Amino acid sequence: MFKTFLEVQNVLNKYKNVRVAMEFAAPLIAEFLGVHRIITSKKDVDEKTQKIYAGLFHEWFEDCAGSRYMGSNVSRRLYVDDIYKIYSTTIAVKKPMIIHKRDFHLIQDESLKEFYEDSDIKSVLSVGIFVNNELWGTITVHDVLTERDFVTDGTVDRLQIVANELGSYLGIHDTNLVESHKLVDDHSVRMTALGKMAAGIAHEINNPIFIIGGFSTRIEQLLNEGEILEKSDETRVCLDMIEKNCKKVTNIVEGLRLMSRNSEKDEFEVFDLNEIIKRTIDISKDRFQMDSVDIQSSLSSSELLVECKPGQLSQVLTNLLNNSYDSLTSQRLKGWVKIETVVDGSNAILSITDAGQKLSDEIVDNIMEPFFTTKDPGKGTGLGLSICKEILKRFNGDISVDQNCPNVKFDIRLPLISFDDEEAEEGE
Repeated sequence: MFKTFLEVQNVLNKYKNVRVAMEFAAPLIAEFLGVHRIITSKKDVDEKTQKIYAGLFHEWFEDCAGSRYMGSNVSRRLYVDDIYKIYSTTIAVKKPMIIHKRDFHLIQDESLKEFYEDSDIKSVLSVGIFVNNELWGTITVHDVLTERDFVTDGTVDRLQIVANELGSYLGIHDTNLVESHKLVDDHSVRMTALGKMAAGIAHEINNPIFIIGGFSTRIEQLLNEGEILEKSDETRVCLDMIEKNCKKVTNIVEGLRLMSRNSEKDEFEVFDLNEIIKRTIDISKDRFQMDSVDIQSSLSSSELLVECKPGQLSQVLTNLLNNSYDSLTSQRLKGWVKIETVVDGSNAILSITDAGQKLSDEIVDNIMEPFFTTKDPGKGTGLGLSICKEILKRFNGDISVDQNCPNVKFDIRLPLISFDDEEAEEGE
C-alpha cells in the first residue's frame, strides 16, 4: 500500500505544474485510499462579497463512479462552499470531516441536501490542506459502495498523509498562493518606478509623433504638387518611416500597459522573452540617453519562449534598469547598460550589466534581502530586488550576481518552454 504512496511522491516530484501533477497523482491517491472519487477544493475570496469560499480545483473519479461535481446542475460554488462551511468548524484543531448517507438528511441547505440524497455517494471524508500552517483548501474523497468507518480502517490517517504531502508540494509549486506575509504592495513599487521614467517616456513618444507629422506633411506636398507618382521612391521612404514610427509608439504604449497594470490576477502565458525586453527598452532608453547613459542590447536570434506573467517580468527588468540608472547617474558616470540573452541548455539567461564597479562580497550577500539598500537614506526602500526575486520564483526562475564580471552584472535564469517535451509528457 505504501509503495503506492511512494509513486504519488514520485509524480509530485516530476511535475511542476500543479494541475498536471494532480491529474497524474489522483488515481494513485485513490488506490492508496481505496476510494472512488477525489475532489480538491481551493480557498478563495469572492471579489464582490469578500467572503471566503472553497472553489472546485480538481475532480477525479473512477469510471464506475462518474463525475458528481462537474456534471451537477447545482452550482459548484454552492455545495463546495457549504461543505467548506461545515468543515471550517473543525479547522482550528485540524480535524477531519466525515459524513455518511444516513446523515445527509441533516444538511440544512435544501439544494445541497437534495444533491447528496440523489447521488451515489455513501461516505464522505474531507481534510484540510495546509501550506505554511495556513489553510490552502481541502481534499475530499467519496466511497460510492459502502458507509465506511474511515477512522477504523485507517483511511483518515492515510488521507492526512496525502494532505501533508500535497501541502509541502503546493508550498513550492503553487505560484498563485496568496502571500499572507507580503512586506509591501509591489504594485505601488511598480508605479514608483514608472513615475521615475515619466519625463523620458513623454519625450520618447513625442519624437516619433513629430517624425510621423513631418513625413505626412511631405506626402501631402507631393500629392498637392501632383508628383506623388513621379517621386514614388521618396513617397515609399516617407510611408516606411511613418510605419516604423507608428510601431515604435505602439511598442511604447504596450510596454507601459505591461508595466503599470496590476498583473497579480493575470494568467500565466507563454511569451517570447526577447519581445518583453524590447518593449521595456523602448520605454526606458530615452531617459537614459538624456543623461548620457547608453542602453545596448545583444539578444539571442532564436525565440526564447518562457512561461510567465509578461507584465511582472517587464517590471523586474524595469527595476533592474532603474537601479543601474540611479547608480550611474549618482556617480556622474557617462556609462552604459548592456542587456543580453543567451540559451543555456533548457534555460534562457538574461544578463544586465552596467558600467559600475562590481559590488563587494558583503553587499552581494545581503542585496536580495528585504530593506537592504546601498542608496542614501530616503532614496530607496531596499524592497525592489527582494520583490524581483520573489516574482522570478513564481516563474521557476532565479536571479544572481555574477562576481566574475569586473562590472555590476545580474543574471536572470528562466526555464524555456519546449512544446516537444510537453507532448512527450502527455504521451507517457
